[in-house]
Amino acid sequence: MAVINDDMRSIVASCGLGYAATVTPEGAPNLSPKGSLAVWDDDHLYFADIASPQTIENLRHNPGIEVNAVDIVKRRGYRFRGTGEVVSDGPVFDKAAQVLHETHGPQYPCNHAVLIHVEEVRPLLSPAYMFNETPVAEDDLAAVWRGKLGLAGDGGLARRAAAYEKVLSAILNFRSVEEVRDVFSREVTQEAAEGFADALNQVRDRGQPDEYAMADAIEHVIILRSAENDVTPEQLERLFNDPDHHEMPSEEITSRVVAVWERTAG
Repeated sequence: MAVINDDMRSIVASCGLGYAATVTPEGAPNLSPKGSLAVWDDDHLYFADIASPQTIENLRHNPGIEVNAVDIVKRRGYRFRGTGEVVSDGPVFDKAAQVLHETHGPQYPCNHAVLIHVEEVRPLLSPAYMFNETPVAEDDLAAVWRGKLGLAGDGGLARRAAAYEKVLSAILNFRSVEEVRDVFSREVTQEAAEGFADALNQVRDRGQPDEYAMADAIEHVIILRSAENDVTPEQLERLFNDPDHHEMPSEEITSRVVAVWERTAG
């Protein structure tokens, strides 16, 4: 019987950051955030060791581990308890390294991967679900927390992302937003990886963090691919050079993206 169900998979995918608890050889507790936490199969989770030497040392001494994954908007999640196996080759390591390099760039090391054999799962619920006389609906609680976190209304993260995907879909002549996401994981990312070294040198010359390099490399590929469309590379350059772009388009850039999309799709 599967230990990890569909809802657990959804929470792990949406939480953004899991927390792994291990015990040091001296018996002290150790808590470490894991941004690469993901589901391997119905019985296992895994994460990449990018900069977690203490977690690796702890697991080699004592493989016991508990990982918490909580969706901060839905205010619920799960505790996954089991044992962690440190691996430095094989399919789990290869997958962890592939995802890390595709999403963050090859400058990040995947020193090891940790495969967690999940033996017990327990739910984590906000007190808001338990102590109100009238039960709180998840959607209502999520709406409250989107507002608290600045994700609600016209400036919401989801709306900005949707606008950005729409303009890319139209500019690059894709049939749908889903096709944009699919192609980004293949052709565009592959082409961008070939130009990553140049992009890394450029962001360092500008005094920007290394994290900008993969985004810049992808943008360069998109700019080249847009040359045959009505939207010029110069227009796209102006969008991509907005200082807010590397996190998420600002309100100003969102309106410009939508305007470009409407002209292109019209």
